[in-house]
Amino acid sequence: MACNDIEIEIQVNVEHINPLYSFLDSHGVFVAQKHQIDEYFSPIDNDFLSVRPVVQWLRVRDTDGVC
Repeated sequence: MACNDIEIEIQVNVEHINPLYSFLDSHGVFVAQKHQIDEYFSPIDNDFLSVRPVVQWLRVRDTDGVC
C-alpha cells in the first residue's frame, strides 16, 4: 500500500453468503485479488487480542510479498 493510500476495512458476519455472491455477480466487477499474511504482536504483559472487540494491536501485513 503506497503512503498516500487510505484503507477502510469493514468486518461483518454474513449468515447467508449466497445472496451476497449473487448481488456482487450482478452489480459488481471483479478488480483484483491480493494475498495477505498478517502477523499480530502484543507485549508479554498486555495481550491486545484477549479483549473483544480488539481496539489496539501491532499488525505487520505482507501483501503479495510487500510489507
